[in-house]
Amino acid sequence: MNLHLLNKEINYQQSSYLKAVACLFMLIDHIGAFLIPTLPILRIIGRLSMPLFAYQLVIGYTHTSNQYRYFKRLTLLAFISQIPYSLLREYQLNILFTFLFALLLIWSIDHKSFYGLLILPFIPFCSYGLYGILTVLIFHYSKSLLKAGSRFSGITILYCLILGGWQQLWAVFSFLFIYRPLSIKIISKRFFYLFYPVHLILIYIIQRILPHL
Repeated sequence: MNLHLLNKEINYQQSSYLKAVACLFMLIDHIGAFLIPTLPILRIIGRLSMPLFAYQLVIGYTHTSNQYRYFKRLTLLAFISQIPYSLLREYQLNILFTFLFALLLIWSIDHKSFYGLLILPFIPFCSYGLYGILTVLIFHYSKSLLKAGSRFSGITILYCLILGGWQQLWAVFSFLFIYRPLSIKIISKRFFYLFYPVHLILIYIIQRILPHL
């Protein structure tokens, strides 16, 4: 079954579930990264968030009625989120820029345009770098979830071998949630748009307060 056809069968309640789970994993990851670095289990759990967001990003991009407005919202949110993200991690662009560049590359490929090449100099500065962008492309161009899962597992293993780490291997378990999404009460899109910058601001505030307690 074509991956995009399968995406159409995912209803709004299941989509809300996957987004909510991804937000929870990302929150746990950032707590481990910026507040409690002595607990590596938090970072391990957090590895599951990026693929879930990438999957939902492709669904949104594929089925939006206005791709220009979709790009515009993502660009605005990326720049807004970069402010608190830079306070926590100055040397890197946040994950929304990774997703934005990946969609620009997909748009360029689909429209046979060379504009996508303009993002290449910025890839090393993005969160997850080329690995994150390839994850989005895998979800977009794979013709089934099975193929997407095997391809993602392959680049994840390669990513870990190149960087010499192992934690990112846990990201492959994100497909357990994608294959069998549950249904929950629909959560407002506004919540998911606000969650990323707001939770970064709160983590930064807590980070500044903790040494004084």
